[in-house]
Amino acid sequence: MIVIIILVSCLFLIYNKYLHAESNCGSEKANTFNWIGRACLWNGYKLNNPTQLTISTPSIDSGPVTYDVTTNAEQNVTILIDHTLDMYSEQNIETIKCTVMEKGLFTNKLIFKNCTQQGFYGKSFSL
Repeated sequence: MIVIIILVSCLFLIYNKYLHAESNCGSEKANTFNWIGRACLWNGYKLNNPTQLTISTPSIDSGPVTYDVTTNAEQNVTILIDHTLDMYSEQNIETIKCTVMEKGLFTNKLIFKNCTQQGFYGKSFSL
């Protein structure tokens, strides 16, 4: 009986923390996959709750590139791409705004569509 109460309590805490999306869904470091953080971001997007997840990926030849993904109450997505640690890049911060975020069919891969940024209009990409 105690085990069942503990199990139900744990499930309730997980539900409240990750399915009712919080403002900060954490971060994902290079060569890892934060399933809980991605689920938090996705649920925030679907529930029209402002959420944020930081994804850091290694670049081909030097430092990491960081993607700061933020959703808002209108189901829009803003992605800040930070190249400042990549010494062979232009060392800038780009902003991409997208109106659609989808989740991969069998994975938690995030797909961004209807994006606007110079040279990026209408194209989609994924993280």
